[in-house]
Amino acid sequence: MTLTEKKKINLKRIETARFTLNMYLANGFITEEDILRLLKVKSNYGFKYKDRKHSYKSSVLRDIFNSPFILCDQDCLSLNIKQLLPIILKTRYDKEIDELKYMLENGFITKEEYIEEEKLIKYNYYGSSKDGKNILKIGHVDNLLDNKIKVR
Repeated sequence: MTLTEKKKINLKRIETARFTLNMYLANGFITEEDILRLLKVKSNYGFKYKDRKHSYKSSVLRDIFNSPFILCDQDCLSLNIKQLLPIILKTRYDKEIDELKYMLENGFITKEEYIEEEKLIKYNYYGSSKDGKNILKIGHVDNLLDNKIKVR
């Protein structure tokens, strides 16, 4: 499968996750406090074994932790989260790239696989959304101006 095909498949998944998250944000199922709490969890939070004791909400929060790029292009996010989005994305992106480097250094993947996966990760985090593209280009989401959210 080519990188372009992988990007198309990932984009469909990301758009679906964003749509679902938008509904959860709009109806208050996921709150700003929930998202801010994710900034304080241990780095292995997203990899913990999922058992029946965890609620559906905790599985949604785990998805946000593992794929914070689904927070991009969400009009229901507060100013606080919009301002933190570049930091949230960069922190998790850097962790994924570090894991990829580890796999390369230990012979689990080839240099070519590393390059392809690195491009795919960058696309997921930054290329799959307007917010991500703007974070790369100008350092923050485009609809922030003078610490206020502009309507898209």
